[in-house]
Order: sequence, then structure tokens, then C-alpha cells
Amino acid sequence: MYVRALQNGENIGRAARSAPAVLLVAAVTIVLTACGGGQVQTFHPAGAQIAANGSGGPAATGFAAAVHVEFQTPLPSQPAQAQAVRGDQAFWVAFFRTLYSHGRNLGYLSDVAKAHGQTVTQGGATLTTGGSYGLSYLANDVANYRAKDHGITGTVVFSDTTVAPDPADPGDWDVSSCVNESQLPDTGSTGQVLPSTESQSQEYYYQTDLLTRGSGGRWLVADWDLVAQYPEGKAEQCMS
Repeated sequence: MYVRALQNGENIGRAARSAPAVLLVAAVTIVLTACGGGQVQTFHPAGAQIAANGSGGPAATGFAAAVHVEFQTPLPSQPAQAQAVRGDQAFWVAFFRTLYSHGRNLGYLSDVAKAHGQTVTQGGATLTTGGSYGLSYLANDVANYRAKDHGITGTVVFSDTTVAPDPADPGDWDVSSCVNESQLPDTGSTGQVLPSTESQSQEYYYQTDLLTRGSGGRWLVADWDLVAQYPEGKAEQCMS
């Protein structure tokens, strides 16, 4: 969804940062044909569901019933890493809730590190980006959903999540994941599912988030990096 604000094949890179991963679940294995090779490969995720966005059960309503944010990889055994991953998961659940709300519920901003206090104003909403180029793209995506009166429904899967120390910021963590948005269509102003106009590279990709500890001790997202898309960018980290 958020990557859909980008052009096909366009990547967002953070200078001097390397890429790790995030997690999600898939009920089925998605088989794709690699670009230019004719070789059949599998884009993860594939595995048993470990965690979701708290939805579940016939009584679920609203966001919990309409959108499922699924995480596959178990939390790291190291406490600091596990806390960073939990912070990352909280950010993405809140972000997809924002898209579900047609860009009107901006609760995800409470999970953004605002050390630099920079903002962008789009579609009548002023959004804090924390000085991050990557997060400014996400803010622009929120503004697009607000302007078009679009929402989302379905399932987004994070898989093969990894955590590593950020090489540029001691004490911070890079949380990387393979992401599958192929089952997360947009909805229109009345809630109807809209036909997809996206390419595979806008639905399957590998990303890295920079997590930093906020003043209150919470782990917050300070940057987002679209490392590679599939199939244009191959996203080899997500290929079996």
C-alpha cells in the first residue's frame, strides 16, 4: 500500500545504511516467475501464523475485522531486540489503521521518532516525518489516501524478519522484513473493493526500518528504507 506511492522500480535508500528485515505470515506460498529468467522461485512469506493485529473471531469489527497485519517470525530472544521488533510491529499496525481510515486517523505518528521535528503538509494534514526521507514517502501515501478517500481491506504479511545493530547509529536497531501486500486491495469511498492497478514490484518487497529509543523508553521508527522490490529489484533476500 504505502509503496504504491512510488513509481515502478523506484527504490528509497538511506545513505550509509545496510538492510535487515521484518516479519509476517502467509496462509499460502506465492509462486512467481523471476524477471528475465523464466525460473520459478518463491517469494516468502510461507509458514505458520505467529501473530496478527489483535483481530480474530466473529465479533471483530472495523479495522480488526477488515485488515489483518500478520507477523511470522518469532521475537528475538535478546530482550532489547525483541522490544525493538515490538515497536516496529506497533508502528505498522498503526500505519495500516491509518490507511484503513482513509488517511484520517493519524495515530501512527505516535510511533514515529520526531527528533528533528520536520513536517510535510499534504491534503490538508500536517504530518511529522522526523526528518526522514523514507517516512516522508509514507506521509505522502497517507495524504494520497485522504485526498482520494480510499481505504484498504485484506491481509498484509511480514516474513523473514531480522534484527541487527544499525551501523551508523550506535544503540539503534535495523529491523528488516519481506512484505507481501498482494492481498491488500484498496477500497473506495463507500467501502467497495477497487480493482488492482499495481505491478508485482509494488506488492512484494524487502524493507528495513530504523528503530530508536524515545525519551519515554519506547522504541520508535526513525526511518524507513525500501531496499528492493520484486521482480524488478529481485528482492533476493526474500527468494528461496
